[in-house]
Amino acid sequence: KIAYLFGSKATGDADFASDIDKLLSYLEDEKDIVHAVFWDMASRGNDGCRLVSKCKCVEDEDPIVTDLTADRSMKKVVAMVREDRKERNIGSNQNLFLSVMWGEKENLLYF
Repeated sequence: KIAYLFGSKATGDADFASDIDKLLSYLEDEKDIVHAVFWDMASRGNDGCRLVSKCKCVEDEDPIVTDLTADRSMKKVVAMVREDRKERNIGSNQNLFLSVMWGEKENLLYF
């Protein structure tokens, strides 16, 4: 799906940007698309990485960033991500992309 989205759209640093970078850039630029990204991000200081959600729901407003590290419902996700970092030797100074979801505003239904 990522390759399909960018097959006809040229981006500036295509040689250095991953498919994920291109997708996220595309979603940020599109006014009719809302999206949420889930990251395990490097944090400042010595408190390790943070499980973070970043949502763009309203045009012309800053994205909503939520730290989910201490959320009890995310306990298993935090443990899984820490294990994944360890197994893949991903340093705590690197951001780890977990997932993204998006939808067109006109096709979303709110209840």
